[in-house]
Amino acid sequence: MKLNDVFESTPKSVHEVISESGTCFHIPEYQRPYSWNEDKVSRLFDDIKAGCSVLVEHDDAITFLGTLLTVDDYKGTSLSPELKAEKPPKTRLVIDGQQRLTTLTLISTRLYLKLNQYLNELTDVTNAYNDDNEAEGFCEEINKFSDNLYNIVAGLRFFSKDTNSRDKYNRYYPLLSRSGEDTWSKQKNQARYNSAIAEYIHKVTKATVDDDFHVLPSAADTTVSANLKVIDQALMQISNGYIFNNEVVTDLCTIDFRNYQQETFFDIGDLPSLLKSDFLTDKDVKLVKEAIYLSAFSSYLLYRTCFTFVSVNNLDYAFDMFEALNTTGEPLTAYETFRPKAIQFFHSLKERSLINDDKEGRKYLGIVDGYLNSISDANKKNDATKKLVEVFSYAKSGKRCGTHISQQRRYLIDSFSASDDKLKYLQQLADTAEFLFSIWYSSDETIVSQCVDSLDQQQEFKLSIGLLKSTGHEIARPFLSIAYHYFKQERNTAKFKLCTKLLAAFWTLRRAGTGGTAGIDSRYKELYSGSAIADKVTFDFPILDRISEISHFFQQDISNTFSGKNTTFDIDSTRKDWLKKSIKIQQYATGKQLGICRLLLLASMHNVAIDPECSWKTVQGKEGCNPTLSFYNWSEFLENSKIQFTIEHIAPQQPKDFDWDSSLDDGELINTLGNLVILTRGDNSEASNNSWLTKQALYKELAIKKSTTGIVRNYNQFIQSVANAPAWRTDIIVERSENLLNNSWNNLINWLIVKS
Repeated sequence: MKLNDVFESTPKSVHEVISESGTCFHIPEYQRPYSWNEDKVSRLFDDIKAGCSVLVEHDDAITFLGTLLTVDDYKGTSLSPELKAEKPPKTRLVIDGQQRLTTLTLISTRLYLKLNQYLNELTDVTNAYNDDNEAEGFCEEINKFSDNLYNIVAGLRFFSKDTNSRDKYNRYYPLLSRSGEDTWSKQKNQARYNSAIAEYIHKVTKATVDDDFHVLPSAADTTVSANLKVIDQALMQISNGYIFNNEVVTDLCTIDFRNYQQETFFDIGDLPSLLKSDFLTDKDVKLVKEAIYLSAFSSYLLYRTCFTFVSVNNLDYAFDMFEALNTTGEPLTAYETFRPKAIQFFHSLKERSLINDDKEGRKYLGIVDGYLNSISDANKKNDATKKLVEVFSYAKSGKRCGTHISQQRRYLIDSFSASDDKLKYLQQLADTAEFLFSIWYSSDETIVSQCVDSLDQQQEFKLSIGLLKSTGHEIARPFLSIAYHYFKQERNTAKFKLCTKLLAAFWTLRRAGTGGTAGIDSRYKELYSGSAIADKVTFDFPILDRISEISHFFQQDISNTFSGKNTTFDIDSTRKDWLKKSIKIQQYATGKQLGICRLLLLASMHNVAIDPECSWKTVQGKEGCNPTLSFYNWSEFLENSKIQFTIEHIAPQQPKDFDWDSSLDDGELINTLGNLVILTRGDNSEASNNSWLTKQALYKELAIKKSTTGIVRNYNQFIQSVANAPAWRTDIIVERSENLLNNSWNNLINWLIVKS
């Protein structure tokens, strides 16, 4: 296909845009309402007036209004509701530029009404002087000017288009209509103009048909009404001589209108000099001056104020172009451009009397609207929409649709159109939005508390979600959105909790043994695409009932990663292979890896006791003897926690004044798990970079203090075991790392293995 067949881009004056034969403009339902304020309207007038001034000296003067981007829709497929038999001959969808086009249309209506009034009054003036021989030349010039003024008025008339029907008023179609609110029709009982701009244009059309130019029609919409007042004030100022700026009245006799005559077809002949004639009344002079000033402004507006007019034959191309061109406005999101498809679907439900389905669908759409519309910043809303659609496309189709607005828009529209159950589609979209914006990206625990049955379950669930969120495990969002969708249907809190714990365990064990994220995203993509298990893990997959299959897949990945390809998962042998690699991994690292380190430490202390055979190690104790693997303990590390805990290095990262065992000189084990301890922020400061003996004494004191006072008792075994170490050297750290990681494995593997 040739580029010329895709789009055309040409400079067009305002007159060329609005006067195109049989063409009306349609504003899609996803476009935001007309919202220009007084400042923007006033700035538009200032720009045009500045151009008026320049044209006096330079014949190439123009006022450029930017790009007007439209899509040809001559078949009327975008009209809602559709009355194809009544549609205009040509329809153009406005993709970009509706605020400017609407404002220019409002200005043209006011100019049309005002200049028509001047035409009638100028006729009265010439009639009054017809018998005065002295005024013969003046009357001739007035008649010539009136002819010129009539042409300007005719150029402004295109705010509505004549269909040549017999209906007195409805034969004229408003230049602009809005989808979902307006219906072009020549039939009185079918025509519907409810949008702010179409309702007002229809009123003006009635006034022109009745030749009633003295009463300026009002508008029901507050924004349109307010801007009409601004426009009327600006036009009054121009008619009083402030045609070039807002400070100085321009004397007509000082203006050379040759460029106007050549470029805008505006000609006033010798009228300025004749206005000094003694026989003229002040009232008549004032009237003629006002008509000249306002018609000069109108001619410049029509013929020297211009757009880059871009006409595209494909809506997808139009949005690609829109995003590329739009640098200052508030870009529409992919969801906002998709939303009308859902609205059309609701209309079809109503037509089939499926009222309950219509109500249900609107409820789902309202949930998504509520989250996205609560974001006032346009860029943040766009980012949130991109995240929603990206996650939804994975969860719905098993693959990522991309983050570009055109990719996401195509995905939403195409997948919705192809869906056999559009209500379920919208439900899934709403559940995805609810999971993302009420759980994943939110600190509000209202929804979280509804996902579990007891406080104990809530602790584990919040811990799992907190880990995945804080460590940036975003590839898991589609999986959890699917699980949340089925949870909402079944209210099975236990299975939903199993899903979150499974992912948290896999994510932690995988990263603890490799020190990075390589290959993890690929495992999820295999699940979503269907290459991992028998079916795609999408919204069509009953995830809560088949969680054991996914558990088995993750187990195999752990085995293949640490024991070798094509190995079979065995708890003991895989644990040993995992330990070999994780012992020397730098578990402590700033950024998102720190959350992995924190969970490993909490898991390493969970239900452990001092090893009776080695007092500086721990062993698995009875259930509930030392519960540390909870959200409560996890949250104690957060910045807003009342009791703030930190992870402290035993052998410091940068020893300064004290010698440590020479085996630690290479620093390779400093950030491993065996060299870490959890302390309160105050204790951390006290320990600082002191010697091993000083730190050991502090640890012993803290262990005794905490055990006797009952403060954070679940950390006692941890601190006490460190205090019992005979020295602090490489072999101790390695053995302690193995001890702690073994405890972590034993606790987290129970989260990873889910049985049917």
